Amino acid sequence: ACLRACQLFGVPLIGLRGISDGAADLRHVNDWTEYLHVIDEKLAGAIGFLEQAIESGAIRLA
Repeated sequence: ACLRACQLFGVPLIGLRGISDGAADLRHVNDWTEYLHVIDEKLAGAIGFLEQAIESGAIRLA
């Protein structure tokens, strides 16, 4: 739906996703939330690299 809306209005879309695969199966929500801070830090780093790439022209939003 987000892609279709962006296409309809001519707005660029960049998608990011974070995946957390642990050594064991999830059994409780705490199993997942235990590593949210790590995922958050890595996602923040990815956003920083994305910002630099856009500012340098390595990624063009047209």
